[in-house]
Amino acid sequence: SKRFQNHLDSKIKKGEWSREEDKILFEHVKKNGPRWAQIISLLGHSRTEHMIKNRYKSIINKIMHDNNMN
Repeated sequence: SKRFQNHLDSKIKKGEWSREEDKILFEHVKKNGPRWAQIISLLGHSRTEHMIKNRYKSIINKIMHDNNMN
């Protein structure tokens, strides 16, 4: 179920994202577009589709915010 995938699965990491995870995420999106489900396996099934999408969007928003502040 979605609840198991998103909350109870012991493989799912809850903590900070590593630089390596961010690198994999952004390289995949640059090459293939925002295909979140494909990225799950690239991250060793340690992040959910929802987490991946949110991480990407939060980094993009931070970049946009930082650029607008300069």
